[in-house]
Amino acid sequence: MSGREKHEIVFFCGHRSLLGLYCLEALIHSRLRPQLIVVASHPRWQTFDRQLNGPARNSTYGLMQKRLAQLRAEVRLWRLARKLRCRVWRTDDANDPDFLEKLRTRKPNWLLCAAFPQILSPELLSVAQQHSINVHPSLLPAYAGAHPHFWAIRQGERESGITAHVMTETIDEGPILAQVSYSIRGFDYRRHYQRIRQGLAELFHYLEATLLDGALPRLCNQGVSPSRFRNNRPDDSRIFWETQAATEICRIVRTGTAFSFWKDRTVRILQAEPKPVEDRLPPGSIRSID
Repeated sequence: MSGREKHEIVFFCGHRSLLGLYCLEALIHSRLRPQLIVVASHPRWQTFDRQLNGPARNSTYGLMQKRLAQLRAEVRLWRLARKLRCRVWRTDDANDPDFLEKLRTRKPNWLLCAAFPQILSPELLSVAQQHSINVHPSLLPAYAGAHPHFWAIRQGERESGITAHVMTETIDEGPILAQVSYSIRGFDYRRHYQRIRQGLAELFHYLEATLLDGALPRLCNQGVSPSRFRNNRPDDSRIFWETQAATEICRIVRTGTAFSFWKDRTVRILQAEPKPVEDRLPPGSIRSID
């Protein structure tokens, strides 16, 4: 398909995820600008959170912070939709037959998806006349599955990237259409996410070339071994002083979620740096306080 021909694109946006919002930002200056944005309703997000993380155990303060983040996401969504000049549909169930029938009337060439909080059915994926395409923040086939940007830091990777791939019944395993790669050596979680944000414009540039100009897919995964990860759990962020090496502890701290216990109290650990010491204190000891 020539880049000058008209094409209909529907974007399934996980708007409570920064990845979904950052994709919308990048699409503003892309030839793959969507004509319609589909977002999940609040009940669908609640279902997704329970499936991923189990029952909510937030304090009153935590619930207030969560609600504030949700409101900010809504504001950003509508601002971006206005810049894109496209409509927004909200759905409780993207796989509902009535919703599918409504979507079919638009005859989309492509469905794009990023961080949408529901597994899309084969029937939904087939609505696209060309492909249904997912944006995944890793160099697939490495780090398929949940929260790959967390795991790349947790596992000590020096390189990561973003992948656009055809969606199939098997999550994160469809043919790759475009990739970008970059160094994450020494990155913390926030810096990694900012690098993802910067890389999305480049990713969509290569995806445009593949979909609209007939270019060959750009791959950056030579030598990458397939791997798949579940969503991270509290124990993945806990510091076990007696069993973990200093390098592993520093990696956990860079995820931004590290914690340990001191006198039965939870202690958040914000920064860490391995240094040689002469005295042999027990693991987890406090050597000095500034």
